[in-house]
Amino acid sequence: WIKQYAQREGVLGADFLPESLRIRKEAETLIARYLGQRSETAVRREVDLLNVRIRAEIQAPTSAVPLHMAFLEPDAIVARWSVERAARPSALPPPTAVKVPRKRWWQR
Repeated sequence: WIKQYAQREGVLGADFLPESLRIRKEAETLIARYLGQRSETAVRREVDLLNVRIRAEIQAPTSAVPLHMAFLEPDAIVARWSVERAARPSALPPPTAVKVPRKRWWQR
């Protein structure tokens, strides 16, 4: 019934996880999620926010699952982000607008 509830309400499976497991999952997929960021400062800000959540979870656990995880190093993550971003193929040129013939009033 939980699976049906999640599908019906549009809830993701990660929303059912305790906060410590959610933080671990976010840390594992960090680079893939931040490839869309355009600047180094945006990546650093996101890493700092995740570090704040790690600190809060270590100081005051919200579940029975302990968080055994070190803080993330922003410099190492930014360096990896820049390497991954440089390895991506260059962005495609913006698509040109295709002119669609307009329907006449009697064809609508």
